[in-house]
Amino acid sequence: MATVICTMNCKHRSKRPLRKYTFKDGRKCYGCKLETVTISRIFDPDAYVIQVIEEEQMAHCNFYEPDGT
Repeated sequence: MATVICTMNCKHRSKRPLRKYTFKDGRKCYGCKLETVTISRIFDPDAYVIQVIEEEQMAHCNFYEPDGT
């Protein structure tokens, strides 16, 4: 089973930091509370996003919802 580390301010992100993982710069990592997560490629019919953010940054979580606080 994979551990999903979320860097976005999402309502599904855990409120407690993960004990086992930290970023190299010392920041705390937070996990996702959802049991299943779907990560897919951004829909980009005219290839504009690829030009701006490059191919490596094209993935996104389909269940992302901004935290309302």
